[in-house]
Amino acid sequence: MKEINLNYQIGQYVGEYIFSHYLPTLSTDMMKSNNIIKLSDADTETCETLNKALMDSYTWNGGSGDKEHVLHTTWLKHQNKMADKYLKHELECLVPKIYPKNMKQFKDGIINTLWNCDLCWYSLKPNDIEFIQTDEYAWCSIINLKLDTK
Repeated sequence: MKEINLNYQIGQYVGEYIFSHYLPTLSTDMMKSNNIIKLSDADTETCETLNKALMDSYTWNGGSGDKEHVLHTTWLKHQNKMADKYLKHELECLVPKIYPKNMKQFKDGIINTLWNCDLCWYSLKPNDIEFIQTDEYAWCSIINLKLDTK
């Protein structure tokens, strides 16, 4: 059995902490986090209309899927536009003080945890995850994430 590295485990812990305390989702997202950002009534109505059209277009038993593809692309562009409009472009997360020794393994733990939650609007590329070690008397370390709607 492969040994799981402590730095990776710390990253998983930090990912879970970010998920439970900071990670936002839009009120129109299918799945929700603990931090729900409410859209305006007009934006909510547009999202619901696009979502209904997409769901009604699915050809569950086969078919060309061309209409589905066009509607899915339209829906996705609109969802990304709403994320750009309502979510912070950089999410600052204060996490309990940690001292990872291997940054790659640490970030891999964060990435896998946030990717597995299926709710993350933020980039999960290692270079887009910023770790800031605060001074030794601070209670926390800082993780900054960048919005990824491209």
